[in-house]
Amino acid sequence: GGGIGLAFFREYMDITLKDPGEIASLLQIPILGSVSRVRPDGKNIKKTVDIDRIVENDPYSLAAESYRTIRTNLLFSITNSSPTTSIVVTSSVPKEGKTLTAVNLATMIANGGEKVLLVDCDIRKPRIHTIFNLDNKLGLSHFLLGKSNMDEIINYSGVDNLYLVTSGGIVNRPIELISLRNMKLFIEKASLQFSTIIFDTPPITLVTDAAVLSSIATGVVLVAGNRATKELLSRAKELLQNVNAKMFGIILNNIAPSEDIYSYPKYYYGKYYSSK
Repeated sequence: GGGIGLAFFREYMDITLKDPGEIASLLQIPILGSVSRVRPDGKNIKKTVDIDRIVENDPYSLAAESYRTIRTNLLFSITNSSPTTSIVVTSSVPKEGKTLTAVNLATMIANGGEKVLLVDCDIRKPRIHTIFNLDNKLGLSHFLLGKSNMDEIINYSGVDNLYLVTSGGIVNRPIELISLRNMKLFIEKASLQFSTIIFDTPPITLVTDAAVLSSIATGVVLVAGNRATKELLSRAKELLQNVNAKMFGIILNNIAPSEDIYSYPKYYYGKYYSSK
């Protein structure tokens, strides 16, 4: 009786998500793909910081193949008639890998020939400028304040077809900058030069920045890692629905290889990898 009671208690109290099917059932949105946990291998990925740009640094890795799958699934999810697609990348809580996802998804789409603009909208805790070794003197905040024009804040990433807009200086009240009027103007200007715009935004359950931007972007990609719970993911979906955001799907990040292997066709585990 004690054993049965303990098993019931553990099941009742367990709020974590254990498998992709459970997430799909809970959120009722498609899973675009999953990315395996990546660690330095002493070769292409010598340091932890190299993981942030895994698609560029190790294009034949399992993680890079995962982003190729995600890119394909995402393109099938987009039914946008406009020549430019704007995508918000967010998560339910911090440290789920949303910035890593935004960087590598942008790189993979750029590798496919699209002209891509990656924008750091996490003005409170920006990271994109550090990943690409750029200064953050001019950026999105300067455009939104009317202090700089679009051409002044766009940086070349070093990757063909991929350009960056850093966050700019940290301001006290960023939500007032990321208003509908200001961001609509930014998207309008950026759409004249780019076919895909990817926004790296703060976690949606903590601040309203991602929700505001999601209401005017083409769609949203939600990133879930090891810290995601049923309650937080449900809350994230609710917040996105409240602003009528289109949800392209969810990306599972930092998945253990043993959990991830069944997410991919056997082709990727056969001759393709042994020959690389």
